[in-house]
Amino acid sequence: MLFRSEKLATDPDPPYREAFLIVLCSVLSVFTTHWFYFSVQHIGMRVRVVCTSLIYRKCLQQLNGRQGKLLNLLSSDVQRFDQSCVSLHYLWIAPCNLIIVFTILYQEYGWTSVIGLGVLLAFAVLQALLGVQFSKFRTRTAAETDLRLEFLSGMLKKMKQIKMLGLEQIYKETCRKLRDRKSVV
Repeated sequence: MLFRSEKLATDPDPPYREAFLIVLCSVLSVFTTHWFYFSVQHIGMRVRVVCTSLIYRKCLQQLNGRQGKLLNLLSSDVQRFDQSCVSLHYLWIAPCNLIIVFTILYQEYGWTSVIGLGVLLAFAVLQALLGVQFSKFRTRTAAETDLRLEFLSGMLKKMKQIKMLGLEQIYKETCRKLRDRKSVV
């Protein structure tokens, strides 16, 4: 056991040194965590800017009526680089933590810790399966968003003709149907 009450009862000095070390570790954790997140988000922002400029440059060369896809890429998909750079280190931290914690648990509790590891791995597999399903759902939603943005972009380009011919209500109804289709997916 890490904490023994009999040692505390026989120790003449109050545990000020241990309390000071706990506070010092907390303060150091605050400063290092802030620095880490700032650095990683800065790297993610730089990656996002580079990808945005590459997408924009490519689309200027080959703009074949796919403005909806471009707008969707630039507005939502590229933003994930900021978030993914923060989570990237967990790919190697999580297995290390799992091995260390499982070793300690096995030494303390024996074979019953294997049951806990099995439950943890079962939930990891379940989360991976749900992630695949969510990815399929997100792909369908992105396709519907691309379709709607292409329609709106074309409509904005031809706004003078639409106003002149009095087709506002037809386009409004079509836009509403596209939006409703996206919410159903």
